[in-house]
Amino acid sequence: MLSVTPILHPAPRESMKSTPESVALPTRNLGTVALGIGVEDFEKDVFKLLFTCRKGGFDFLGQLRLDYRQSRVDVEMFNEGYFGYFEEDQETIMVGLAARSLAGLGRHNIVPEKFRELGKDHLINLKQTTRTLNRKEPEAVEEPGLQGMFDRLNAEYFAGKLDARIEWGREVKTPNRRSFRFGSYDAAKNLIRIHPRLDQEFVPQVVLESTIYHEMCHQACPPVKRNGKWQTHHQDFKKKEREYRQFREAVKWEKTHWAKLLTPAPVG
Repeated sequence: MLSVTPILHPAPRESMKSTPESVALPTRNLGTVALGIGVEDFEKDVFKLLFTCRKGGFDFLGQLRLDYRQSRVDVEMFNEGYFGYFEEDQETIMVGLAARSLAGLGRHNIVPEKFRELGKDHLINLKQTTRTLNRKEPEAVEEPGLQGMFDRLNAEYFAGKLDARIEWGREVKTPNRRSFRFGSYDAAKNLIRIHPRLDQEFVPQVVLESTIYHEMCHQACPPVKRNGKWQTHHQDFKKKEREYRQFREAVKWEKTHWAKLLTPAPVG
């Protein structure tokens, strides 16, 4: 029998008073969230949207309920088995899940504009609250890592629909003479690998993030066959790649500093 977890009620007009002060966003991977079908209740001015969260090879079903009249957003997860993957309590996980699902709301075209704005307001307030909590407890804050970046980009640019593993590739100790691949996507293994030379202090995060986004575009926009030849970086791919907000900034840095990356990164 399905059970419903405690519901998170972020309310911008009340500065999220219902969110316990001890709650902070969990640092581990919450899974890949994909927003699904929704329905609007015109009489109650409510929009309900189902979503799935893929974790441990399973799809767990949840729901967003946006109440425009009460300026309220409810987030539910219908299967308690999802919470067995975490050490944190259910309400803490729900805060992170709320942020993840609301992040993809703005790009979900079936959601009416006023409900998207309502979700956006709650997400901004939620982020402000968690930033304040993180400043109080800096020791609990960890770097997002590759998976964290993948999940955020997935929610923001791909509506949570991508499902791939991501990891650092192996370093090659011999210098490259002309070029090297920042990253790669293996469609057969559904695996993204990022070159470890991007894991250096002088490399801006936007370059690492844009590399991850580029490889994600390979899954979102797979190769097409035209005139008897397979094209990887075709028109649709390039269009999607340029949707990344800091695309030009990343490309400019790469053109200026690529030679510095030809030498293997120092150990230690």
